[in-house]
Amino acid sequence: MDLFSSSLDLVKPREGGRSPGSEQSSTTPREVYRIDRKRKWVVRAIHTRTKVVETTVDLLEGAPSDDPQSTFDWCWLRQHTKPVPCDDPKPIRIADMFAGCAQMSLGASEACRALGRRGDVVLAVDSYPAAVAFCRRQYPEAVVEEAQVEKILSGVLKMGLTLRELQLRRDVGPVDLLIGGPPCQGHSNLNNRSRRHDARNALGFRMIRAAKLFKPRHVVIENVLGIKNDVGHVFSKMKNGLVELGYRVAEAVVRAEEFGVAQRRHRRFLVGTRVDGVDPAGALASAGIEQRPFTWACGDLEDTRDSLMNRHPVPKPQNQRRIDYLFENKAYDLPPSQRPLCHQAGTAYTSSYGRISPNRPVQTITTTFQCVGTGRFIHPTRPRPITLHEAARLQSIPDFVDFSGLNSTTIAQLIGNAVPPRVLYAIALRLLWEDPDV
Repeated sequence: MDLFSSSLDLVKPREGGRSPGSEQSSTTPREVYRIDRKRKWVVRAIHTRTKVVETTVDLLEGAPSDDPQSTFDWCWLRQHTKPVPCDDPKPIRIADMFAGCAQMSLGASEACRALGRRGDVVLAVDSYPAAVAFCRRQYPEAVVEEAQVEKILSGVLKMGLTLRELQLRRDVGPVDLLIGGPPCQGHSNLNNRSRRHDARNALGFRMIRAAKLFKPRHVVIENVLGIKNDVGHVFSKMKNGLVELGYRVAEAVVRAEEFGVAQRRHRRFLVGTRVDGVDPAGALASAGIEQRPFTWACGDLEDTRDSLMNRHPVPKPQNQRRIDYLFENKAYDLPPSQRPLCHQAGTAYTSSYGRISPNRPVQTITTTFQCVGTGRFIHPTRPRPITLHEAARLQSIPDFVDFSGLNSTTIAQLIGNAVPPRVLYAIALRLLWEDPDV
């Protein structure tokens, strides 16, 4: 399946590369980066147990040069064409539940590419029509289901498989890597209505049902930190469900800024594997990447207005006055006197109407980032809200991801709900690097 079409080059794996040996831990793939100025490439070399796999991106003008890994990621984020997948007779097959715009799949596929393998997305499921249309365009050969996950995986967790589930398994075929981020709204601390008691919280169990159905080698589940506070103990039951299916599991709070994302996005991950020798806890360990600020991700987009993605939303007059106040006073936080009356008595959300610091990762990008009253979403050097393009970059969504044909509200929804692909790249890379069949 041709997932990608691009000028990004894959250098064929070089057999007989030096074994990682004592130069790395037994659970961490050795990634070596270098800049090839003659060919105008940035090269990523992954040392596996049997070979060295090299992949490249085009070296772009203006790229930082102090750290080759930062250079690679900076250039990858700005590529306009998709990477060419490896020619692989036995691709790694990926199923993406609650797929959204499938950025978990993108990160996992890039991990496959880094290891000299092809990642085929064989299943994507979502109930949001725009997300389904997006996935069908991105992955035309996958089974893409527009449905509520609980409708197609409807069986009771510990009961036998239903006819509908068996038919789905026949349609999809084998799955190696199951990924998904069940709806988080019912767990979010920003939800003051149904938090901890939301019926959507139980949708996490559908990931366990999918694991029962497909028996993948590895499972990766993402959600907000508040999932552990659910009154129905959803998270612990999900862990136990995977263990009962024969998986070894690990959980961790993953901080996106430690994985190369220019954003402070903290999420709880659950990883399960049924492959001997694979350490699920190691897959969730921090990548230890130096934090990347707003300017690293978006410094080249300050005055770009050439498309819907680069047009900033026009605030209401009172909000524009608040933005102007910050710049006129060289401030990053709006004082109470300038806030709406409902905020002046004190608010727990001090970042609302806030200006982004140019030299630090930004706060969590949400679906409402176009509204400056919902968070710290004012551009650091221009008196305006951030654009769709800037929000995508801050999520580590590369420029080759095509949101054309969608309106700004829908794109913001897809971007804000996405899991940063750079995080999934790191997790999937560690899982697959240890897998002897990879």
